[in-house]
Amino acid sequence: MKAVIVNCLAELVATKFGHEASTRSIPDARPPQFDYEWKDGRTLIMHYKSHRGLIDFLVGLVRGVGKHFKEDLQVTKLSADKVQIVFPA
Repeated sequence: MKAVIVNCLAELVATKFGHEASTRSIPDARPPQFDYEWKDGRTLIMHYKSHRGLIDFLVGLVRGVGKHFKEDLQVTKLSADKVQIVFPA
């Protein structure tokens, strides 16, 4: 289930919120960038890079994806550019 959730997050961030479309249609558009780092088998760190500083939006998005898939994700904002996601055992 972890892979499904991670793929869903990547899809939502990249396409559902218009980042691909805005990149094509707006000159000099700078959509956010994301990197993923597995801290251990249950803990994913998402690195958020954006000049807009909407990390709190990302936290809510991750929580919503967890609710959608009925997974009790523990989501913690670690800093202005990092979110920790702990998947259930």
